[in-house]
Amino acid sequence: MLLTIAVGYYFLTHPSQVELAPEVTPPTKQLAPEVTPPTTQPPPSFEQKIENFRKEVEDACIAGESKEVALVITKDEANSKIAPLLARVEIPEDIPLEIESIHIDFKPDTVITALKVATYGITLTIEVEAQINIRDGKPEVEIVDIDFGWIPLPKLIEDQITGLLTQKIEDLQTRTLNEGITAIGDVDWEVTEVNIQERQSTVTLVIKPKTTTD
Repeated sequence: MLLTIAVGYYFLTHPSQVELAPEVTPPTKQLAPEVTPPTTQPPPSFEQKIENFRKEVEDACIAGESKEVALVITKDEANSKIAPLLARVEIPEDIPLEIESIHIDFKPDTVITALKVATYGITLTIEVEAQINIRDGKPEVEIVDIDFGWIPLPKLIEDQITGLLTQKIEDLQTRTLNEGITAIGDVDWEVTEVNIQERQSTVTLVIKPKTTTD
């Protein structure tokens, strides 16, 4: 009994020397810095492209040197340029054909032109497949196929429409290309390549400052 009291007294007067582990403060969570998304610039308009094109031409003229430049024409730009020309298309009186609308699509190495036409009391969509070649340094459109769709037409009518559309589409597309190029000003130029992809066509040409004679 006395031993028990003595032991109890000892522990009461001599507290345990066991050190408690220090309190650990959890690390502060670091917030990720805010990332500002990059500002995307809208693509240049066709007018801006032409202006930049002119600047390159001016630089070449000032330097008096030939320079290779490229003009990129998107599908939308081609359609916006060809639409006003549609009103100027003259149809011979002996061919009852009215072109109501026209739409251009690009595929690798090929231009697809869809025309909604009215002829002989019916309305149909005609697809014209063309390729762009280079002749004497100028772009030239060549029709390679015409699809009249599912509506059967007499052979004579198809031949008439084919002949007319071949002439008109080649003329329209050639004028559309040349309109974009000749807008650069009064300089000599020569097309060296026409690269047609899904959404755009790239025309590469060499600008040649005109030589003046005294």
